[in-house]
Amino acid sequence: MNVQKPESATRKGEARRLSIHGQLILLGATLLIGIGAVGWMALDAFSSAAIWRSTIVAGATLAFLALGLALAWRLVAQCLGILDCVVLALERVAEGDLNQRLDEGGSAEMRRVASAFNLAVQNSVRRAEGLKQSSLKQLQAAIELRESRELATAIQETALDSIITIDSRGKIVAFNAAAEATFGFKASQAIGKNIAGLIVPERLREPYRRGLAHLLETGEGPILGKRVEMPALRASGEEFPVEIAVVANQLRGAACFTATIRDLTDRKQAEKELARAAMYDKLTGLPNRTLLLDRVQQALARACRSRGLFALMFLDIDRFKLINDGLGHDVGDALLCEIASRLTSELRCSDPLSRPESGTSAARMGGDEFVVMLEPIRKADDALAVADRLLAALARPYRLGQHEVFSTASIGIVVARGDYERAEDLIRDSDTAMYEAKRAGKARYAVFDEEMRKRVQRRHLLENELRRAIEGEQFSLAYQPIVSLESGQLKSVEALLRWHHPAQGFISPAEFIPIAEESDLILHIGRWVLKEATRQMAEWVERLGPAAPPTISINLSRKQFAQSDLAVQVHDAAEYAGLPTSRIQLEITEDTFASDVPAAIATMNAIKALGFLLAIDDFGTGCSSFASLHEFPADVLKIDRSLLIDIETSKQTAALVHALAILTNNLGLAIVAEGVERESEVIILRELGCDFGQGYYFARPLSPDAFAEFALRQIAEDTSVIPAASLERRWAELKSPVVSI
Repeated sequence: MNVQKPESATRKGEARRLSIHGQLILLGATLLIGIGAVGWMALDAFSSAAIWRSTIVAGATLAFLALGLALAWRLVAQCLGILDCVVLALERVAEGDLNQRLDEGGSAEMRRVASAFNLAVQNSVRRAEGLKQSSLKQLQAAIELRESRELATAIQETALDSIITIDSRGKIVAFNAAAEATFGFKASQAIGKNIAGLIVPERLREPYRRGLAHLLETGEGPILGKRVEMPALRASGEEFPVEIAVVANQLRGAACFTATIRDLTDRKQAEKELARAAMYDKLTGLPNRTLLLDRVQQALARACRSRGLFALMFLDIDRFKLINDGLGHDVGDALLCEIASRLTSELRCSDPLSRPESGTSAARMGGDEFVVMLEPIRKADDALAVADRLLAALARPYRLGQHEVFSTASIGIVVARGDYERAEDLIRDSDTAMYEAKRAGKARYAVFDEEMRKRVQRRHLLENELRRAIEGEQFSLAYQPIVSLESGQLKSVEALLRWHHPAQGFISPAEFIPIAEESDLILHIGRWVLKEATRQMAEWVERLGPAAPPTISINLSRKQFAQSDLAVQVHDAAEYAGLPTSRIQLEITEDTFASDVPAAIATMNAIKALGFLLAIDDFGTGCSSFASLHEFPADVLKIDRSLLIDIETSKQTAALVHALAILTNNLGLAIVAEGVERESEVIILRELGCDFGQGYYFARPLSPDAFAEFALRQIAEDTSVIPAASLERRWAELKSPVVSI
C-alpha cells in the first residue's frame, strides 16, 4: 500500500509550485533584501535623508519579510508532509507490511524521497528474505539431523542384528536391544565395559587387542569393511558362531567403531542338517547312496594299498512291494525303519568283525534296497557268516502297529581286494549277485563270480538285440496242441514266442523273456503276439474249417496285464483279425495278479465281459491256494509240470492233483496238465480226473503249416490219444526242434 499526501495538497496547482530549491533561493533572496533594507535604513537614519523615504523603505522591507516568512512556512509545511508520508510508510513496514511502497509521483523531491525509500525497503526485504531462507535451511537441517538421529536410534534398537559401538579404547558406548538378546547382557551392564572382556572368547582376547591397536595406528584391519565369521561369548559363558562386519566412524570428534553382529547358530544348525540330509537317508537315518559311494571308494583305495579284503553286500527285501501296496505306505515305511534298526543292531554285535570301529556300516540305496560294507575281513567266509546272521535277523516276524508282517531278504555279495577302480562297479556287481539270489528262490545270498559277470554281459547284449529283433522281424510264433486226455481230440492250441537271431540262431524264451519283462520291451512284443496269433487263428478258421482248433491260447505278461487298456487291446486285435472273442483264450500266471488281487479280478471281469476265455497258467508255482480259486472268473486251470514230475511214484502228488481236479470240476473249470511226456502220465492223469493235456507226448511246438497238417491228420485218424512217437514216420517233418516253455 502506497502512502500519499492529501489530494488537495498534491493535485492542485502542481504547475504553479516551485521546487523546494527554488523556494529556498527565493526565501534567501527575500531575506537578504529585507536585511539589506533594514541595514540601509539604519545607516540612513544617521544621515540627513528625508523621513518619507525611510517610510517607503520600511514598508518594502516589511513586505519582503512577510513574503519570506510565508515562503518559509510553505517550505516547512511541504517538508513536514513528505516526512509524514515517510513516517507512515515506515510504521506500516514495521508492522510487517513488506509490500509497502511510496508513490513516486508529485514533486521532484517527493519522487526522489519515494524512490530512495522504496529502494531501501526493497533491499531490506531482500536481505530479510535471505535471512529467512538461511534460517529455514538451518532449521530444516537441524530438524533433519534430529530426525536422522532418532531414525538411526530407532533402527538400531529395532534391528534384528546386534549393533555395538566401541570407542578407541575398546569400551562399549552403544549396545542395542538385539545385542542384549543375543549376548544376554543389559545395555546398562555392557556400556562402559571393554568389549574384549565381555563378548570375546578368552583365547581370542589378546589377538583382538593387538588387532585394535593396529587398526587405530594404521586405519586398517582384517575385519574392517568385511564380513567375517568368528566365535563370540554369551553372558552364560556359551561360545557360539557369529558373523561380524565393522565400520569406522567418528563420535564427538574421536575415532570409534560400529560392529554389526549376526548370530549364526541357527544357520550353522541348518547347514549341518542340510549336509546330513545330503548324506543320510531321512526315513531310516542310515547313510544314503552318496555317502555310501564315498565310503566304498575310500575302502577301495585302502584295499589297493594294503591288498586287504573287504566285502560289499547288496540287500533287497523280498515281497516288499506286496506289503507296501497291500498294507499301505505307512506300514511299508515302518518296515524299512525296522529293517534298518535290525541291520544296525546286527552289525554292532560283539564279534570282532562287526565292531563299529572295524569299518562295518549299513546304508540305504533307496526303496527297499540296502547295502552293508564289511571292512576289513580276513577271508571270504567271514562275509558269508555275516550274511547268514543278517538273513536270520531279517526273517524274524515284524510287529508293525496292528500288523504282523513276515519278510525275508535276498543278498548279493562281492568280496574285493582292490581289484575294482570305481565304487559304482562294485555296487553294480553286488546288485547282480542279489538278482541271482532272487532267481534262485529268494531269502538267500549269492556270491558274485566271473560266470555271473558273463551272464550279466549276456543279458545286456540280449536286451540290446531284443530292440533290434522287434524292428527286424526276428520273432515268430510256434503252436503246441492241447488235446483231450479222454478222446484225443484237439481242444486248443497255445501260441509260443520264438526268437531266431540272424547270428546266434535260436534263443530260448526262458532266456530272453525275463529280460524283456524287466523293461517295456515286453509290451511291444506282447502287442505283436496278440496281433500275429489272432491273425493266424483267423487264417486257420478260414482254411481248415472244422479241423481248426476251437480256441487259441495267448500268454499275457505281468506288465501287459497291468495295463488299464488291456481289454481294449485284445478286443481290437480280435476285431482286426475278424475273429470271435469266444475263440481267444488269454493265459495269465499266478504271479501276475498276486500283488493286487482285487485289481486283477476287475481286469479279468472286464476281459470276460467282452467274451474272451481266461486261463490261469503255471498253477502250483506261485502262492495261490485252492481256496482262492473261486475268486477268479477263470475258465481253465493249467497245472505246471513241476507237480507232475513224481506223480507216478508219489501218492501225495497224485492225491493233490486228484483233489484239484475235483475242485475245478465243481467250480466249472477245465483242467490242463502241462509238460506231459510219457504215456504212463497220461493214464494216471486221466484216472485222476484231468481233462486235457499238453506236452511233448502229444506234439512239440509246431510251425503254422505243420500245425495245420497236424490238425487235419488228427481229424482223419479220429481215434483216442495218439502218442507222438507212433506218428513219427507219418509226420516227422511236423516236429520242431525247439523247446517249449
